[in-house]
Parts: sequence; structure tokens; C-alpha cells
Amino acid sequence: MNTQAEAILNKNLEICDAHHHIWDFPNSKYLAEELLEDLLCGHNITSSIYMECGYGYDQTLPKHLAPIGETRLIDQFADDVLSRTNGRIHACKAIVGYADLSRGDSVKEVLECHLEQSERFVGIRHATGWDSDTKIRNAHTHPSEGLMLTSNFVDGIRSLAHLNLTFDAWLYHPQIIELVELSKKVPHQKIILDHVGGILGIASYSSQTKEIFNQWKNDISLAAEQENIFVKLGGLAMSICGMGFNKREKPATLDELTQVTAPYYSHVIDKFGVNRCMFESNFPVDKVGVSYKTLWNSFKYLTKSFSDSEKKALFKGTAEKTYMPSIK
Repeated sequence: MNTQAEAILNKNLEICDAHHHIWDFPNSKYLAEELLEDLLCGHNITSSIYMECGYGYDQTLPKHLAPIGETRLIDQFADDVLSRTNGRIHACKAIVGYADLSRGDSVKEVLECHLEQSERFVGIRHATGWDSDTKIRNAHTHPSEGLMLTSNFVDGIRSLAHLNLTFDAWLYHPQIIELVELSKKVPHQKIILDHVGGILGIASYSSQTKEIFNQWKNDISLAAEQENIFVKLGGLAMSICGMGFNKREKPATLDELTQVTAPYYSHVIDKFGVNRCMFESNFPVDKVGVSYKTLWNSFKYLTKSFSDSEKKALFKGTAEKTYMPSIK
């Protein structure tokens, strides 16, 4: 494998980036210019899935309705990118927003408001990442321990199922079994597990790499038995994974990234199959350790021996069918 030039591998392969954000923080900006720089890096990105991150909330609305402002703004953003690329790149082709699912049945009001904002709106992510280690930052929604199995949360998920909306699960790897139990309670709900299950490799987990990998493998295998769970392949360059990419002076090379991540992605694909797996960039979060160009090259190198139909599923088909089932 020649990593000197980092040439684009299989440059004609169509890609739907199954997970990215847009945000504007004081020390971190990822808006149209930044996104387009990545989307136009040489890979054939034709569409993407937008994932909620608290951007553009409408503070004039009651707190529980404020997240619909994000859906409204991203819908406008998607139109802008489509125009700027002459219709070639359908960025944010599907929008996953936020609603507090612990509101139970009453969350239906918020879901219906999201649907009114955009035809691109397809589902909700309510991040539930929680860990007892106080050195690990819990998810931005400030979840409590065991949230996913509370009766109100389960009722909120049922409201999603009633409207045929997706549920993105962002959690930490010790919570995978909790998600498995949730999936059994709502067997008709389409659940997408983000970032191969949120590997923790920092704080109290930093010296347990082998043990964590083995536990994760077992739990992911159990999750694969639930046919309503799908998985996003990505997110391993995040700092919480403890793989060190974020501490490097230079971004990881194709060799370095693939060597570390391949055991995780290969196991998930083996257990779930290509029709329940989809590649994601998780940008700009993973940008702390790897470039967009190298990230997608690593996914392509990992799957170089796969058939064309398998690649088509992993890089685009599964993502679009999962979030946008009416697409042929």
C-alpha cells in the first residue's frame, strides 16, 4: 500500500456520508465552506446525512420546541450546497434532529413540528452516552444512568415508530446491552447505532484496551442478533476512544488509521452484514485526528476485496435505504 501520495482510491465509487455535523462554536467552525472543502476533496460524495448537534435552536420557542430551529436552518443549508454544487451534491439529504424522547407520548408534538420544517427530516438522535467515571464527559443532552430503559423513553421511541422515523443511538460501549434490551421492547423501530458503539479508551478505560475490545466484540455480536439495529462505521478517531490520533502533530496516514480501526469495522461488518452497516465521517469531530480524504481512503482500502454490490451498500446504499427508504 503506497501512502506517499495519498491518491484517491476508487475515485468513482459513489458515497453517502452517513453522519456529519454543522456547527459554529467560538473555537471551531464547520459551515458551508469547511464542509464543501471536505466534500470536494476528490472522493465522489453524492449525498450526506446531517446529524443533530444543537446548532441553530430557535430560542423564541418553548424549550422543548427550540430544536426545530436546527431542522429549519439545515434544510436551508442543504438547498444552498445543492445550488453551489450545481445539483451534484445532496448534502444533508436527510436530517436527523433532536427531541427529548423522555417526554414520552407528548414528544409527538415536537416530531410533527420537525416534519413541518423540512421534507428532509427523517428521525431523532437523543444521545444517551453516560458513564460512572466522572472524568468522562457525558452526552450533551445530560442523560441519566439507564435512561433508555425508562418507561417514558420507551414511549418516546414508540412515538418515533408511529411516525416511521429513525432513532440514532449515541452511547458508550458499556451501554450496548442496554440498547439491545431497548430494541427488544420496540422491535418495529429502526435503530442506528452510531460510531460502532462508542468505544471508551480514556480515563479509567485507558489501560484496558484488550479487555474493552473483547467485551465490545461480544456485545456487538449480541446487538447484531436484533434485526432492527443498524451500525455506523466510523468515529474511532474521536479523542474519547483513546486511540491517540488527536494527540499527533500530523493527521494519521492511511496505514496508521487502517491498522488500528480495521479489527473493529471488520467485526461489525462480519456480524451485521453490509445491508445493516454504513460508513460515516463523523466530521468535524473526527477531524481532530484524520483528514476527510484519508478517512474515506481507509474505508476503501479496508473493503478492497469486497464485491461491487457490497461496496455499493456500505458506501451509499444502506445509508440511503435506512434513512430514505423510498429512494431506489
